[in-house]
Amino acid sequence: MNRGDTSDFIPIDLIIPIFSRLPTKSIVRFYCVSKLWCSVFHRPYFTELFLTKSSARPRLLLAVRKEDQWSFYSTPQPHNPYEKSSSSSSLVLAADFHMKFPQGSTHISCTYDSGLIYFSETLISKDDDNLVPVIANPNTGHYAILSKLRSYRSLYTSLGSLYSFLGFDSIDKQFKVLVIAGPTCEFNCFDVRSEKFNFIEYRKYGWTSLLGFCDWFTKLVNYKGKLGGISCKRNDADSFDLHMLVFEDIEKQEFSEYVYTLPEKEVVDIFSLSVVGVPGEIVLKVENYYIYESDLFRVLYFNPESNTVQSVVIQGLDKDSSVYAFVDHVEDLNVNDAKLF
Repeated sequence: MNRGDTSDFIPIDLIIPIFSRLPTKSIVRFYCVSKLWCSVFHRPYFTELFLTKSSARPRLLLAVRKEDQWSFYSTPQPHNPYEKSSSSSSLVLAADFHMKFPQGSTHISCTYDSGLIYFSETLISKDDDNLVPVIANPNTGHYAILSKLRSYRSLYTSLGSLYSFLGFDSIDKQFKVLVIAGPTCEFNCFDVRSEKFNFIEYRKYGWTSLLGFCDWFTKLVNYKGKLGGISCKRNDADSFDLHMLVFEDIEKQEFSEYVYTLPEKEVVDIFSLSVVGVPGEIVLKVENYYIYESDLFRVLYFNPESNTVQSVVIQGLDKDSSVYAFVDHVEDLNVNDAKLF
């Protein structure tokens, strides 16, 4: 048979499972192979399958800010760190570099959800000093500029502070940004289906004075599918406790309270510790945000059921930089057809 009579066509049913196992950067490169492949990779079925595969191997995402430049790294997220190392020793992991945003492009801090990073104010072009909200893929550098809140500046002027957060609506499969204006601290539960707020009356439980909730050391987390809050405080024995509240029923304002004492050798002071998230274990990062004299960064995996702590040392980050850590990072194909930094 002549070569011209044969077909090099690869069945779509074979392409999809093979490519769903590749990293995001590889998928993006294949966009330009053909219109057919590009259309396949944009199909909802493929993007959903890719996200499912990626979710099975979550990573710890590290956003590193040095002066006015951001770099993104990630490391494997140990599933059972206690089985591979004794509690007296540290696991050592090398950080995988993904990309670097241009110098001067972004401000202060960032938030994360479902594979994407959100910057509330970003300088995209050196020729334009207009700050815009942006969501970006930290693995590929692709980004999308969001429409700006019409009364953004007027709200900032009248109420003093604005806070915005990226979230993912798993029902409508949409990324959404929530903007909160004003200096008052409140706990609100937002229902994405009804688009209504349910206010949590935390003050009547004495949380502010008793547990230190609603301060800079509190982290709201998803704990086994329920809303939880974790705060780290020094106890009377001069060691450190993790206070966790888990809402069992938002409507009835019912919650469970847990207190865990951390091993003294792992924590130097309250200002050196912050909660990252709860992907099974409670993950904490040490040295708060800043890496000083070395490129080593440390996170703690605390198992509340066994009351054990595993220290994980991460190598390869920039010295003299601020570090933001996010658990359960997954690669997402969203925003990949947008612009590139």
